[in-house]
Amino acid sequence: EELLLLNPFRAQLSPAVFAAPALPPSTAAPQSLRENLRQARALLQAAGWTYQNGALRNAKGEAFSIELLIYSPIFERIAAPYQRNLEKLGIVLTTRFADSALYQRRMDNVEYEMAVMSIGQSQSPGNEQLGYFHSKSADKAGSNNALGIKNKVVDALVENLIQAPNRRALITACRALDRVLWSEY
Repeated sequence: EELLLLNPFRAQLSPAVFAAPALPPSTAAPQSLRENLRQARALLQAAGWTYQNGALRNAKGEAFSIELLIYSPIFERIAAPYQRNLEKLGIVLTTRFADSALYQRRMDNVEYEMAVMSIGQSQSPGNEQLGYFHSKSADKAGSNNALGIKNKVVDALVENLIQAPNRRALITACRALDRVLWSEY
């Protein structure tokens, strides 16, 4: 049923959408953190990043660095191991703590490179998906579309989800949307 919903968009989507649904990376056996880091290194090398002078650098010699914006010290326990693992690749992660008001202002104005946020969902997703994923909300300051998603297929799937006539159709629409969001990162 998901694939039937996605078929009209086949030309606009990655073939991966029509394969098995994507799963988040795992460090559980048989995968491992080391293997994930090897894969990341290969992807970075393929994108032109090389390890030089103690850092991952692009063709211009610029070091790969990124700032993570957080609003609560509780996220430091998550950021610290992430930072250590990025260091293994030669990437410098700086954690920037902002009080809730400054954090919200920076989020509203898209003044961040990476940020901690959650997208709360209910058992029956609906109209709120317009704010999270629809193109109409992407450029609006203060919208919940912090990812800046502008994708006509996502727009159509969100509209389909909202108009689902029954629970089964809603679940199918959610799963189809999830496949596309995963494939598009």
